[in-house]
Amino acid sequence: MWNSRRNVLSLPLILAFLLLAACANEKSETGAPLSDALEGAEQAEAGAVEADDPAGKFFLDSNVRVNFTQGQFWLRLETPVPVLCAVNYGPAGGSVMELAAMDMTAPATDHDLQLQLALNTTFEFELTAFTKNHQVFRSSVYTIQAKEDDAPDLDLVTSVGDGARVMTELDLCNLKEELAVFDVLATSASLAFASSVPTLASSAYGPAPALGTSRRASGTSPFTEHSLDLLALEPSTKYRIQTLLIDEDSTVCVAGDINFTTLQEESDPNAPALSNVALLSAGAFISGVSSNWGGSGNDGSFGADSAIDGDDTTEWSSDSDGDDAWLEVSLPEPTKIIAIGFWTRTMGTSAQISRFSVTSPGQGLLGEFDLPDAKGLFVFEVPATTTDSLRFEVITSSGGNTGARTIEIYAAAEDER
Repeated sequence: MWNSRRNVLSLPLILAFLLLAACANEKSETGAPLSDALEGAEQAEAGAVEADDPAGKFFLDSNVRVNFTQGQFWLRLETPVPVLCAVNYGPAGGSVMELAAMDMTAPATDHDLQLQLALNTTFEFELTAFTKNHQVFRSSVYTIQAKEDDAPDLDLVTSVGDGARVMTELDLCNLKEELAVFDVLATSASLAFASSVPTLASSAYGPAPALGTSRRASGTSPFTEHSLDLLALEPSTKYRIQTLLIDEDSTVCVAGDINFTTLQEESDPNAPALSNVALLSAGAFISGVSSNWGGSGNDGSFGADSAIDGDDTTEWSSDSDGDDAWLEVSLPEPTKIIAIGFWTRTMGTSAQISRFSVTSPGQGLLGEFDLPDAKGLFVFEVPATTTDSLRFEVITSSGGNTGARTIEIYAAAEDER
């Protein structure tokens, strides 16, 4: 086994449907069926945000709905661009607001979130979306009239107030422990800090001074102790990382904006020169998959194509398949292969694969392999085999939305074919 690209290479009731939109639709670990949006719904009128306002345009181009299904309330969100999204909500006119986020760690265009609402009560909520470059959009205030009704699985009455805006001029957060980057290696680093009150965090980073990639720790509820692994970094590169927090009062602040430099990459004398043929750009394709998160296609935010797109910052997520997750990669033509690479996704306490198998339709099982962690791509030799597809199956995992950041298949050298 070689460790590559890691340290070294390495409620139910409808009276009307008045929705002005909002942020993103991501499947929770428990999941729930989506309801169809009503067609021909009018967009919000006077008092809604202007289309030429960036935040206004963002929410006008989005879709938000609240659904009551199987005795639970679900906030369904879709956005025109991938974002991380938080929601503050509570009884109308009340001073106490709940804070929650969709339980995924990377930006997406589709999100679901279960809301703790009560029947026969009017609630308000507002949404805050964080783009990959940390532009922050705050929605209008939405009102939900959750009236008891015998009909199941219906979208709720939602009305929209004004006030969608881009959030700028953010204050520095009051932290218990300052933001710090540590364990910096060639292709990874770790981030940690502690907030003085329970918060949710969005961390955006990229080669300084740019950003462009964003992540958050898993979990739907706010907390004070924050940690995050920064993966798929470039060696010998100065990075900028900015972390924003949102609290239960709906306040957004800057936890830190700092720089760090990754280490120089070292060569691994035991790692052979390998040519990856499992790339969408080279004609490879996904010929089968157990599921994609949220029921999307292979080209969705967390669709199976993300495992072979050549981008380590994207990832395939199954829809809570756990140990039953599998993926089949087909090549454009029969190819003699000698090794495979696998980088598991993780959500910290779930979704991490620790053991998987690889099978060729013609030759059968090529091997079972152990993954030490989720911090990089691990490369494994397989018996030299000529095949046009391989099936990757999870054997052991921490359950939930298992999947992969990257899957690679390596061809033999030209003179060995």
